[in-house]
Amino acid sequence: MKVGLLCVGWPGRHEVGGAARYAWRFAEMMRDDVDLHVITSEGGTPLPGATMHFLENGGGRFKHYYRFPFEVRRALRGLDLDILHAFGDDWALTGRRFSWVRTFHGSSLSEARASTGLRRWNHYVLGALEHSVRRRCDLAISVGPEGESEFKTDILIPPVIPRDGDFTPPEPSTKPTVTFIGTATGRKRGLMAASLVNEASRRTGLAIELRVVGPANDKKNWPAGVMHYSDPQDEEVTALIRESWLLIAPSAYEGFGIPAFEAASLGVPSVSSPNPGSEYIAQQIGNDELFAVRDDATFIDALVDRLTRGAPSQSSSIRAAVDAADALASQASKSRILELYSSLRTGRR
Repeated sequence: MKVGLLCVGWPGRHEVGGAARYAWRFAEMMRDDVDLHVITSEGGTPLPGATMHFLENGGGRFKHYYRFPFEVRRALRGLDLDILHAFGDDWALTGRRFSWVRTFHGSSLSEARASTGLRRWNHYVLGALEHSVRRRCDLAISVGPEGESEFKTDILIPPVIPRDGDFTPPEPSTKPTVTFIGTATGRKRGLMAASLVNEASRRTGLAIELRVVGPANDKKNWPAGVMHYSDPQDEEVTALIRESWLLIAPSAYEGFGIPAFEAASLGVPSVSSPNPGSEYIAQQIGNDELFAVRDDATFIDALVDRLTRGAPSQSSSIRAAVDAADALASQASKSRILELYSSLRTGRR
């Protein structure tokens, strides 16, 4: 089975967010079972075992959202795919001969409401394009309940990969550390994260270290004293989370929220702002000690409370919550994805 995986963001191209890391892991999971072709932006890191198709994408809003989809359409003309699984940027597709799977990682309309200025209006346009894709694709997958309700998707599959091997408890650092994944500005609200950590240090008297995982070109936007890890490898990000006392995700909008979920699956506590993704995960995990959701007024109190308790320990209730995270991840098993692909391929015959 010849499968194309379309994802504009890819590790190696200053893409360290959850969606890009998930795309890499998803491709790793599938490459031994299908003839995998990855369609992504130039500058990404090649994945062994997959045929890479790097397309021109010089950056900027217009090139990213409106030129790149036409590059995708041209590239697909030369590929005889059975399945195209797109994570976005597929609205320009026409005249296809393959089955089209689309994963909706969130809602551009919701992101527009959480944005300002030109970004806000850009995402209103993208929201209309997303709905045109939903009408035309063969199988629509949502990563959370918001996608189910807005796009009337066929199935919900969380954007995570099931654990490979037994659970290994985290090894928190000797000093208090907080991890944040994202950029200083925008919906991730990184500067708010830095302000929260400074306030927590003031209240507790602890020398709390904020570790930020983000693109190299964003490093200059962070205040002095922040430990910025620019474009790290996937394994490095996991290691940083495992050493953390806490991960914070004060994002204004998430369709799912991969970093906070990953922390939970590693047994590391997190505090997130309320949004469709965080509220869904909190409901599934059912343990406020491991996965907490707090509004802006009470976020600092939760941060201080957790850090004053010291390094996190692995109680029986935490382990039960990790098991709940694993149960959620199991919905994204390779066998389930392959079964969906096979049914679509059979249907087209």
